[in-house]
Amino acid sequence: MQVNYKCMTELWNHIKLSLTNFNEIYNMRFADANTTDIEDSYRALNKTFGQIKNVKDFPVAKTFKGILNTWPGFIQNLNNLKENYFTHRHWDMLVKEVEKSSFDYKNQNMTVREVWDLKMEAYQEPVDDIFERSKQEFKMDTALDKYEEYYKTVEFD
Repeated sequence: MQVNYKCMTELWNHIKLSLTNFNEIYNMRFADANTTDIEDSYRALNKTFGQIKNVKDFPVAKTFKGILNTWPGFIQNLNNLKENYFTHRHWDMLVKEVEKSSFDYKNQNMTVREVWDLKMEAYQEPVDDIFERSKQEFKMDTALDKYEEYYKTVEFD
């Protein structure tokens, strides 16, 4: 019984630390959020959780693991939103898809929590389609810009 108490104490302390870290991330301004740093934090928290012994079968550990498992997808979505290929037009498509038409993505003080609250994972397939479309459009626009620059220097007879 002593082992279980020690392990559970370790688990609860880790959950408390994780929630503190998640709240710090949630409260960041979206514009200031560094997805590499967020991913590093997630990986460290997940690794530490994995090292806690004899708690995997407890309901609280299973629930916490479920919460941890949502972060990799969210971090990827967050990263895609921050890419230069994701434009206002794509934001419009996204907020329509996730049924949050009142979401103000132009708000300079928008937080990571507000992005989390979009619950993109519930619409992941169409959200991924929007991200892919934005990437493809960026590639086409970049290629067209190169062609335009090239043909500006060509003299036609």
